[in-house]
Amino acid sequence: MTNLLPQAGEGGLAKPGRMRALALTPAVPGDSFMIHRSTDHQLAQARRLRREMTLAETLLWRALRDRGIGAKFRRQVPIGRYVADFVCIASRIIVELDGPPHDKAEQRLHDMHRDEWLRERGWQVLRFSNDLVTGGGNIILEEIQRALKEAERPSSGPR
Repeated sequence: MTNLLPQAGEGGLAKPGRMRALALTPAVPGDSFMIHRSTDHQLAQARRLRREMTLAETLLWRALRDRGIGAKFRRQVPIGRYVADFVCIASRIIVELDGPPHDKAEQRLHDMHRDEWLRERGWQVLRFSNDLVTGGGNIILEEIQRALKEAERPSSGPR
C-alpha cells in the first residue's frame, strides 16, 4: 500500500515531531487532493493572529461567523506556507484585509506573489483595505456574497 503522507524532509516539511494539523487541499484546480501538514510555528502564528485581531478583522468576523452571510468561514487558516485571514473552504474563497503595512512596496510585492501562489492552487483571493471595512458600509459583504454566488455556478471550462 502506498503511503500518502510525505516523509519528513520531502517537500520542505518540518522535522518529525514538529508537524501537527493535516489539511486536504488540491495542488492545482482539477487535481486530486494532497495532504498538507502545518508546522507548530504556523499553528502558533494562526492562534496568535486569532487572539490579536485588528478592529477591521473583528468587525468582519462578526459578520462572517456562524454562516452570517450564508457560507461557513474560518479565520486565520494556514494554507501552504501562508496564513489566510478568512477562508470559505467549500467555495475556495480567501478574504484578506490589508492595513498600513501593506502599503509598502516590499509588502505589496509579497502579497502579489502570495496571491498568485494561492490562485494557482484554485483559491480566489479577495483583498480589501481595513479602512473599507471600518467605513465602507456593506460593500465588502456584498463583494464576498457576489464571489460566493460565482463560486456556486458550474464551470463551463474544461477541467
